[in-house]
Amino acid sequence: NVCKYFIFSDINNFYLFRSNFKWLKTNCYNISSFITYNYLRVIILKKAYLGIDIGSISTKGVIIDSNNNILASEYIETSGNPIKAVKTLISLLKEKFDNNIYSVVSIGTTGSARKLIGTLLSASIIKNEITAHAIGTTSIIPDVRTIFEIGGQDSKIIILKNGIVVDYAMNTLCAAGTGSFLS
Repeated sequence: NVCKYFIFSDINNFYLFRSNFKWLKTNCYNISSFITYNYLRVIILKKAYLGIDIGSISTKGVIIDSNNNILASEYIETSGNPIKAVKTLISLLKEKFDNNIYSVVSIGTTGSARKLIGTLLSASIIKNEITAHAIGTTSIIPDVRTIFEIGGQDSKIIILKNGIVVDYAMNTLCAAGTGSFLS
């Protein structure tokens, strides 16, 4: 896992270089100054993506690379406090994540607290569970036709045809503890 790197005589030369390359305009780089040698080394970090599912019972997080390889993942209890759970989750993910090679460039959220956490983290994408389950499952099993999901607040059945959600159903009343038998 070696990153690309470039050598510049000073920071202004780097900024001039960066202004001409669209892929460098994100903050996906580390700058190391080598005063002794009078040059600047800029390491181009690989892109990574953070996904968080904030449910009523559990909070899950995963960081993947551009090829969908899992770089770090964690599963913790939400314990009725989604904000605290996500702070804990991110701390745990940081311990497992190599930020010398990768930089998280995008965040996506789903789950019952997806809007709250998505707003707090400035998520690039906030999706409901139906969409998240369909996209996630079809990326692994392209010809899947039925998805069952048992959650802490509700249960769902999702019907797909050619990778597209054509129908779904979920319990209509809050069924808190629906999936508690799984714990």
